[in-house]
Amino acid sequence: LLEKYTWPGNVRQLENVLLYAAVSAQDGVIEVCDLPEQVFARGAEDLTGAERAVSALDELEKNAITNALRAADNNVRLAAEALGMPRTTLYRKLRRLGLRN
Repeated sequence: LLEKYTWPGNVRQLENVLLYAAVSAQDGVIEVCDLPEQVFARGAEDLTGAERAVSALDELEKNAITNALRAADNNVRLAAEALGMPRTTLYRKLRRLGLRN
């Protein structure tokens, strides 16, 4: 996605996007979801089949988490239990998927 983006702001914009992604990244690994919306949205039509599959899985995960939180009345501990994952993992996924800060 970074290579396919046209970078109208040139190097300065690239530096800002990488800084943003580095701050957003979990475990020191920058993923597509860590990129600013304008970069992700602009390159979405150029995603490979594997990248589209990951995006679809992220959407399924996001829906499952949203439904679990709704069922648990936004109680993260109860939602994590319902999803069968540690609470800290759910918090990390919430941040990665843009559901919480």
